[in-house]
Amino acid sequence: MAEGGITVTIDDAEVRAGLARVLAQLGNMAPVMEDIGRTLGNLTEDAFQASGPGWAALRPVTVARRGSAAPILQVSGGLAGSITHGGDATKAWVGASKVYAAAQQFGMPQGYAGRTRRGAPIPWGDIPPRPYLPIQDGGLLPAAQSEVLAILTRALESAVG
Repeated sequence: MAEGGITVTIDDAEVRAGLARVLAQLGNMAPVMEDIGRTLGNLTEDAFQASGPGWAALRPVTVARRGSAAPILQVSGGLAGSITHGGDATKAWVGASKVYAAAQQFGMPQGYAGRTRRGAPIPWGDIPPRPYLPIQDGGLLPAAQSEVLAILTRALESAVG
């Protein structure tokens, strides 16, 4: 991941339990993890296509700066284009490599000057969270959890069937 990217670790007990069952039956988990990573990537792309149900509308000052109110998070396509996903024998992942990825996912208060352009505070106000990754409160969104559990169930059924 590029410098300034974000790493979020999910601790989802139900998914982890399903994964443990599959691991007990399978030797090579890479294909299953790749499938999970691809699914998480697809769910992320779906959020961009749907302009993230529940995303806060753009503020008038932002609309004036960019010239339109839509699509949200997609003026240049840079954030959506930075989404990566994958999997290997031990993990699956989805993420974004843009320096502003975390600010869009989790929001950022106006006074924050950490990794903003030239280290300056954001002059136009708070950035509200506009979650595009399929996570919430340290776990997978329900739709993502269902899809991951379905992948694990199919893998387990295939392994024991």
